[in-house]
Amino acid sequence: MLISPTMLSLALALSGDTVLWEEDYLEAFEKAAETKRPVLICINMDGEWANDTLAREVYTSPAFVELSQSFVCLAASIFEHPSEADPKQCARFAGITCGQHKLIEMQTRHRFIKGQEVISPQHIVAHGDQQLISRQAYFDGTEALLAFLKGVLGVDSGPEIPEEEYDPDEPIRLPKTKLKELRERARTDDWSELYRLLDEVGRLERPIALALYSEFAKNPQLPVKVRAGAIERLGVKGSYDVVDLLVDLLREKNADLQLAAVKSLEVSELPLATAALLQLNKRRHPELLQCAILRSLGACGPKDPQAQQALERGLRSSNTYVRCSSALGLGYVVAGPTRADSAEADPNRDRAIQRLLAALRDREAQVRGAAVYALGLARAVEAREALEVAAQGDDSRDVRACAALALANLDREGLMPPELRRYRWKFTGDFTR
Repeated sequence: MLISPTMLSLALALSGDTVLWEEDYLEAFEKAAETKRPVLICINMDGEWANDTLAREVYTSPAFVELSQSFVCLAASIFEHPSEADPKQCARFAGITCGQHKLIEMQTRHRFIKGQEVISPQHIVAHGDQQLISRQAYFDGTEALLAFLKGVLGVDSGPEIPEEEYDPDEPIRLPKTKLKELRERARTDDWSELYRLLDEVGRLERPIALALYSEFAKNPQLPVKVRAGAIERLGVKGSYDVVDLLVDLLREKNADLQLAAVKSLEVSELPLATAALLQLNKRRHPELLQCAILRSLGACGPKDPQAQQALERGLRSSNTYVRCSSALGLGYVVAGPTRADSAEADPNRDRAIQRLLAALRDREAQVRGAAVYALGLARAVEAREALEVAAQGDDSRDVRACAALALANLDREGLMPPELRRYRWKFTGDFTR
């Protein structure tokens, strides 16, 4: 008996060998409400390593497939990938059509993104009533994605604890005695105890950790160093869950708290923070804060003309560290976020590359090194010849070494190798990333 591609895909999904992608957006949420499972929406595009890796390798891996059974799954993509066996079926997301995942993308954009720039890849988790649970952009490796999803589900919560040990009026889901202990320890003035506390909170389920870090960050009764440490831990690449809080914290009067929030926003790399960072950049600040603002402007606003102009001005500063941070910010502009609705390069990319190439002639080796690092970070193949010259002839050994690693990174895909990332602190004096 012959089996149609559709029936084969459904059979595989039901057997647990592949993700069961739902065909209809509204029906998926109805199913989630009935089965008391959250909806997982996977926003994906074509022709970019992270998106392709997710679609071809991660979403088909046994670990992800098994975990996906705890969700009602939707694929959202505006691209066409007809199957050779049956052009009506999608070759990228088994069991559905390209028309279905294109419609799901439109419905997802309308409900959860509302006209904002759609970064892809992106994972959205919501309740059956379409209330958002968590939203994560970018791809920072398979383990990070699985940890994010497990944290949302709470599957790593450890041994079962009797219900009477929880406070029913407490939104943070920890036993009363444990929650009280963590809050008392947050009043510490001891640096080593602070790091132990923040590390311990970081090992909790993601929603609980973010809730505690947020509570510490907002509490004016706690020592500034505790608040600042918690704020820095809120920075998670692509995490929309705390971006509004971090933007609010930019208005803090204390420079240490502002600095922590700016650093966290650089880690997040989310465009939502760009306007607030531009506003903050209008005022004069101490050197450390000014440099952090410039780096964050590049990370969060790589497609914003005003952010690029601020970075170009910074590259002309008489302050060496400001020029270094501006160079790194322009590296983010060249790299740019991947948009779900376009595979085209940013029109300002060439301009940013030219500014970085000019920075390779800076009188300060530290600035030249920051520009080399930025070009390697962005995998700017247009800079290959200039990087080859720097690798062979720059006066600084560190610049030559970084240029060699940047050259090797130009043709790579995937996450930046750690041996190149280590040069960030050498040239910017910052340990944020």
